[in-house]
Amino acid sequence: MGQRKRTSQSSQPAGNRSNAKTATLLPFLSGSPHLRPPPLESKMAAATEMHEEDREEDPLPDSPPKGNSGASADIELRDILRNLPTKRDLTTQLSVMERNVNGRIDALSSDIKHLGGRILDLEEDRDSLFTHVEHLNVQVAEQAKHLTNLHRHLDDIDNRGRRNNIRIKGYPESDESPENLVELLRHLFNDILHRPEDAKIKFDRAHRALKPRGATTDQPRDIICRLHDFVVKEEILRAARKTATIKVDGCSVALYQDVSWITLQARRLLRPITAALREREIRYRWGFPLALHAQKGNTTHSIITPADVSGFLMAFGLPEMDVADWYGAASTLAPPAQPQRQRWNQVAKKRKAKPQSPPMSSSPGHGTGLRAISPLRSSQELT
Repeated sequence: MGQRKRTSQSSQPAGNRSNAKTATLLPFLSGSPHLRPPPLESKMAAATEMHEEDREEDPLPDSPPKGNSGASADIELRDILRNLPTKRDLTTQLSVMERNVNGRIDALSSDIKHLGGRILDLEEDRDSLFTHVEHLNVQVAEQAKHLTNLHRHLDDIDNRGRRNNIRIKGYPESDESPENLVELLRHLFNDILHRPEDAKIKFDRAHRALKPRGATTDQPRDIICRLHDFVVKEEILRAARKTATIKVDGCSVALYQDVSWITLQARRLLRPITAALREREIRYRWGFPLALHAQKGNTTHSIITPADVSGFLMAFGLPEMDVADWYGAASTLAPPAQPQRQRWNQVAKKRKAKPQSPPMSSSPGHGTGLRAISPLRSSQELT
């Protein structure tokens, strides 16, 4: 019984033990389809060469032959080791990859150089355009000054033609058509001057404002009259300013110097400044051509153009006010600075250092830590 136990322990042949050891290495050495173990057909073909007596004695007909199993495993291991890539194979593949990468880098470098040249051209053109635009801005500013002076001269000519005119606001309209405005105004002016109603005042003309007549509830149209004598016109306006209220048929009437439309718009735009001057009890007067004069101490400050507003406010300690240009000219202020990009700078060329490959052992499978790569793979798969 003791001998049977020994024979049972040593019944497994040495070939099977070596086969078990090599079988455990196959999953780690099969990195590619070329390194897979041969199919079972080769083992079955080897099994067909056995004698009929051995097949009758073998209880498992599908198991590999006992005598050739160790030799078959050695052959498979040699095939696997033979198919492992060598240092020359790895060097060849790395050189192919390096050529492909260098080619792409060279293409990118040429594109970057081309773009850099175009950027330099654009920056040079931009500098020339900036110089041209600055020159145009100076010319536009000069043209704006000339236009402002022309507007002032035209406005002055228009106002000079109205020097003898008086504009009457609030005088009620009668149902008579046409109205005898000359007689109505003569009675009104003589009453203001405290003169007899039939005192002679010479009129050149008198008419209502040139617009359609409104409803009875609307504000009556203004009356514009031209007196022949400038001195009489000044006396009437001076007396009207001294009179608290002027009533005609229960309606309040106001007398003003007739001015051009541009002067009227400018006075409306300067109304916040005149209101601030009245609050501080600072006396002011209007000048011709259009100007606003106010005196502080022995110095007279004036607003002649929109550019004089800031200095006028600063002189009297008034808060800043936004007053539009009554001549309608474009603003001569410089546009706000735009963010600028950094200028293009070409990078100095650097010498390419040759890549240093780490030393590799020529003998395969000595702990290099590299996965098995088949030399049959194409360079496209590696890149």
